[in-house]
Amino acid sequence: MSVAAGPVRLYDVEQLIKGQSPGHELFKEAGELAKNIEAMSDINFSGVYRKRLSGGLTERALHGAVAQFRREHEEDE
Repeated sequence: MSVAAGPVRLYDVEQLIKGQSPGHELFKEAGELAKNIEAMSDINFSGVYRKRLSGGLTERALHGAVAQFRREHEEDE
């Protein structure tokens, strides 16, 4: 499932998180911002559903990226 026919870059989310310390509140705000995406509808899923899903997936992806970074850099210490 996707929100568009091709990849979509979330410039607003990028600007929000750029230079910020990672954290739950920031990622939650990024997820809310991601819901502003223009999402297509098809016979399987509505655009509204895809918008809601994109918010949660954005938040989860950011948490996952930070967790992965921390795991990879624990070894350096």
